[in-house]
Amino acid sequence: MKPKSIWTLCFLFFCSSSALAASNPVLPGLHPDGPVGVWRTFSAQRREAGPTAIGLSLSSRYFNLSDFPVSGTDLERLSGKAAISYTPLSSWEIFLSGSAWTSNEDVTAALVQQVGNMDFGTKIAFDVDEIWSVGVMGLGHYRRGAVDLGYTDTALSWDALALGTLDLWSQGIPLRIHGNVGFRLDQTGHLLPNTALEAARILYGVNGEHSLLAGLGVEVPLRPVVLSAEYTMEIALDAAGVGVFDNPQRATLGVRYFPSEDRTWGVGLASDLGFFASDGASRIVKEPDFGFHAGLFFHFAKPGSRVEALPTKVAEVENENYIFGKVTNARTGHSVGGAIIALCGPEISPLVSNPEDGRFRSYPLPAGDCNLTVTADGYSPLSQMVRVPDQGNLQHDMVLTPSEPERGIVVVRVKDGKGKPTQAQIVLPDVPRAKPMETDSEGRLRIKLPVNTYVMRAEGPKGSFSTVNVDVVDGTEVYAEFLLQSGATEAFLDDGLISVVKPIQFKSGSEVISQESEKTLQDVAKILQANPQIELVEIGGHTDSSGSSEKNLQLSQMRADAVMETLISLGIQKSRLTPVGYGSDQPIADNATLAGRKANRRVEFKILK
Repeated sequence: MKPKSIWTLCFLFFCSSSALAASNPVLPGLHPDGPVGVWRTFSAQRREAGPTAIGLSLSSRYFNLSDFPVSGTDLERLSGKAAISYTPLSSWEIFLSGSAWTSNEDVTAALVQQVGNMDFGTKIAFDVDEIWSVGVMGLGHYRRGAVDLGYTDTALSWDALALGTLDLWSQGIPLRIHGNVGFRLDQTGHLLPNTALEAARILYGVNGEHSLLAGLGVEVPLRPVVLSAEYTMEIALDAAGVGVFDNPQRATLGVRYFPSEDRTWGVGLASDLGFFASDGASRIVKEPDFGFHAGLFFHFAKPGSRVEALPTKVAEVENENYIFGKVTNARTGHSVGGAIIALCGPEISPLVSNPEDGRFRSYPLPAGDCNLTVTADGYSPLSQMVRVPDQGNLQHDMVLTPSEPERGIVVVRVKDGKGKPTQAQIVLPDVPRAKPMETDSEGRLRIKLPVNTYVMRAEGPKGSFSTVNVDVVDGTEVYAEFLLQSGATEAFLDDGLISVVKPIQFKSGSEVISQESEKTLQDVAKILQANPQIELVEIGGHTDSSGSSEKNLQLSQMRADAVMETLISLGIQKSRLTPVGYGSDQPIADNATLAGRKANRRVEFKILK
């Protein structure tokens, strides 16, 4: 292989791909052109369906044909595909893939490349019973011409296939068999002239003969590995004097590995073996001596939405050891879909109840005691011990109780400015749906609330009020005492500003707000609560000129942040506040005097919107 093609080959190998097989008992995977199956054989099994049932995969294939086209020369090709599939319904799948390849072995060019080939199609499949599935598939193959050889024509070939799958996993046997038969309408004959060398026909995939298609694939699913073996061939219909085994054929051995428990992704390796293909002059196209596949694949559907559903005819599984039933809501009786059901120990994969009717059915289980544990969002977990019979099925429905949020009790006590109990109204500013609650004449109230941190506000007569923060703890009583303050306001609206009667005070050299400024900030919060049309307020922090400019700027920003946090704790939305530190850059008085420096140490509330 010539050095100048190495980077091209690496790029194709890691960045291009075809969809790969990933079939397994829980989550079927991807075939090279999209649907479930093995590496070259399609499956009739259905896929998990839904709006997110999307499969993606990346892979590459390398093949080598030794001593060809002349003795001592090898024909090599590295190809890659990228594929996507979508399953809107469990019985219907559509898929699309794009491919590219490169080769540095051709008698007419030092480096041959082709980009832009595409495959597309759809599959419809049905489950006949627990072990048999059947389906039909249509495939289209778009092929570009041999541009490197000077031919620009394109071709569109079509495949029609009948599919059948025998899956013995439900019978406790790790074996799955796929069979395909069909017809290919091959339109690639004009892509290369009749005089083209066979090496070019092999590289560009030009057969030109309408063909019967046949394939047989066998899988052995052994978690987390799936082993596979396949035999596939195309039998030309119009080639006179050609024996069956002179047609394109190959055996493929593969292995796939699934690191995750839900098998939503995996990696795979496979090898094509062409050593048994005929070397006679009557052959249609010479098969490579060997080929290698490698890939990475994903599937984003929620696993288990189909295979755990209860069959409509329960009698069909008589004399088998199954558990089946339905998961329902204890209060409403409605079905609970998507519940996770763990059964009989961690070595058995969990089930998922059907999203539509909440039904489930297990895999074949050994007779004896089996612990069922059901979990679902919004419900309390449920564990029950059942006994699997020696023969036959066990019906066992699971009833889940909606889980209650953890709650605690807040004991409220309200007093007036003289310390005497007084009646008041309790509101929760940060819980818009909460209605105001009245205390009794002695200022007492018990409130049951979900576990959380709340801002609680007591509003008394003549505009008096008090605000506290309360941490509600599960199963515990906490006390909230309110001392109502005078209704005289310390803040008011003034021409685009919220002016304060007394400047906001901080402890010396820090951002800690002094206790005497709490009432002022409570009044600022009241103004914002009473004026929802005020959408944005700038909290401007200012200092005097004492100390360095850098330190003053930092301190002013910290103080503005502290004021914002206090207003948030009083029920003001953070989106309505923006803190800005100006340091000593905007004095309003002379910093040379004590009174001037005191005036410059301030917080301003400017209405921006």
